Amino acid sequence: MSEQLFQAIARAINDPILRNTHDTHLLPDILRSISMWKSRPILFTELAYKCCSVICKQSPDINEERSKTLLFLSLEIGFRHDFRDKKVGGSGLTHTEHHRKMADVVFKQGDGEVVADLLHAWMSEKSPTDLLDTCASYIVDLRHLQSFSPRLRHLLIRSIQCIGYPRFEQIEGEGLFELLDHLRIRIEDIDDNIQWGKLLSAAIRSTKGLRCLPQEYWELLAELVISSPRLLRTTGFYDQHVTKSLEEAKEWGKLRCWFFAVWASWGPNKPHSKEEDLKSVVPSLFRSQPGAYRKVEGWMERLGQSELEAFRQMCEQANPGMIGGDTL
Repeated sequence: MSEQLFQAIARAINDPILRNTHDTHLLPDILRSISMWKSRPILFTELAYKCCSVICKQSPDINEERSKTLLFLSLEIGFRHDFRDKKVGGSGLTHTEHHRKMADVVFKQGDGEVVADLLHAWMSEKSPTDLLDTCASYIVDLRHLQSFSPRLRHLLIRSIQCIGYPRFEQIEGEGLFELLDHLRIRIEDIDDNIQWGKLLSAAIRSTKGLRCLPQEYWELLAELVISSPRLLRTTGFYDQHVTKSLEEAKEWGKLRCWFFAVWASWGPNKPHSKEEDLKSVVPSLFRSQPGAYRKVEGWMERLGQSELEAFRQMCEQANPGMIGGDTL
């Protein structure tokens, strides 16, 4: 039934008479009627996405109002209803070059729910990075939206994760950080700690990220390391420049998170050649920010007793008499 419906819709889209007669509303009315169904077969997702390809292929100007209406209705039919339990992916959709035309018209329309429909469609690819790269700059521009629906927010978090920081840095790193500031991502929003750990560590090691990444995302990196202690051990992410720059700028809150992430990712029983870099900032960090030592100590305790003892031992070596001091 769905294939027959698709063929009928495709013929209507391809019909030059229907396509060029502006007072003909038959096809939009049919699609609008389907979009209002409370229950739609899952096969309609594939049908609707195939319609998107036909619309983009046949419309001389996809920004023309009728073409946009057909496109948005098709996306709505295919993806707005299929967001049960925030699951995305695995639908086995066939993506064509014609589908790429959707990015410009969808994002420029400025409707958050239509954007979410498109992101959902492209996140359905097993390896969606190539498709999502197409709209990376558009995603950054969403920082100007006043608010995000839960669905759009979730899909943006997933999309940023898939694209990765290097692509955003090529476009406009500061814009991404503004968007992240609006999204207020917490660890419970993340479904891939490894990818977000890599993304945040890459951002921090960049000039723009070191300067502009909001404080809460440095805290998020610490939480990610706690939840996955081996998160960064194989990424070679340590950068002495970050440590020294934060100390010189007296960015004690960020340095506290960086210090912990680096130490925890190395592991307490694995001496590291850069350990002296961390020891050198212990006196300034923990005596300049009230409560910083207790905060890091609490993080270490959550990792385990061996990590906590190793941390205390290192601090004592770096600054004898520090533990138990009044300034902590």
